[in-house]
Amino acid sequence: MKHEKIPMSCREITDKILQIIQSTGKNILINEQKCIQFKSKKHYVIKTELFLIENSKKLKKPLEIVIKLFNDKILNYLEYWNNENNQYLKLKSLFGENNLPKLIFSTPGLVIYEYIHGINYFNLLMNRKLSNESLSFLSEWFYSLHKRGIVFGDSRLTNFILSKDNKLFVIDYEEIHRDDVVRDASNLMFSFIDNYPGILEHANIDYHLQQMFIFLKSYYSLIRDSPPYSLCNFSDNNDFISFWVEQLKKSLKMVVERRSLKINSEEINEMVGIIKKAFFQFFPKLF
Repeated sequence: MKHEKIPMSCREITDKILQIIQSTGKNILINEQKCIQFKSKKHYVIKTELFLIENSKKLKKPLEIVIKLFNDKILNYLEYWNNENNQYLKLKSLFGENNLPKLIFSTPGLVIYEYIHGINYFNLLMNRKLSNESLSFLSEWFYSLHKRGIVFGDSRLTNFILSKDNKLFVIDYEEIHRDDVVRDASNLMFSFIDNYPGILEHANIDYHLQQMFIFLKSYYSLIRDSPPYSLCNFSDNNDFISFWVEQLKKSLKMVVERRSLKINSEEINEMVGIIKKAFFQFFPKLF
C-alpha cells in the first residue's frame, strides 16, 4: 500500500533511528531510554534527548529534540524526506529561522530538529485558548507563503506551535509546493471545524467557527490585493461569503472522500448551510 504504516513501539523506532545514524558514521548520541511518540499519519515522530553531536563536546545539559523517521513502507518515501529538507532550507532562505525549529541533523530517511516548548494550535483551539494575536501570527505566515504562490500542503492546525515565549513555529515541510493558494487557505480553515467531535459529528462548533472567521478576516485583509484574490472583485458581502462557503464545501467533500465517510449529499448541504449561516452572522458587511 502506498501509505502503509506499521505500528511500532518507541523502542523499535529508536532502534531503527540508531541503525540509520550508525550507518552514516557520524558521532551522534541520543538518549535511548527516553522516548515520547507523537501522532503522525504517515511517518514516525518521537521526542528524546541529544547528548552529543558530531565534532562538538558532549553537551553539559541534554538537548530536547524531535526525530522524524520517514516511513520506508511508503512508495518513494525518500522523496518526502528530500522535499522536507529542500523546503525547510527554502523557508529558511526566505524568512530566516524566526518561525522554524533548528535543523540539527539530516540523512536520507531521517531528520532531527530541536524541540519547541509550546502548544500546537489544535490544542489551543480545543482548550479555547486561541487569542486574536496568535491567529494574527498564523494569518501573517500564510500570507507570506501565499503571496509567493507557495502552499503549505498539509494545512492543519497541528502543524503550528505557539511557543512559551509567544512565537509561531511551523513544523512538517514535506508537502510544501506551488499550487492553488485558495484551496490551501480553505483547507486550513476547515481544520478549525474538523475536530473530534466537530462538524462531521454534528457537534456544536460555534467557538471554532468564530476562530476560523477571525483568522479569515486577518488573512484576507493582508492578501486581498494579491493574486488570485485581487482578481475576485467581490461586489458585495454575498459574493465574498459565497466564494468562501464554496471553497469550504470543496474542503469538506475532499475530507469525506479521503476518509471514505458515509456522508450523503444531503448531510453535506446541511453542514454547508450551518457554515453559511455563521458567515452572515460574523460578516454582516464586507470589511
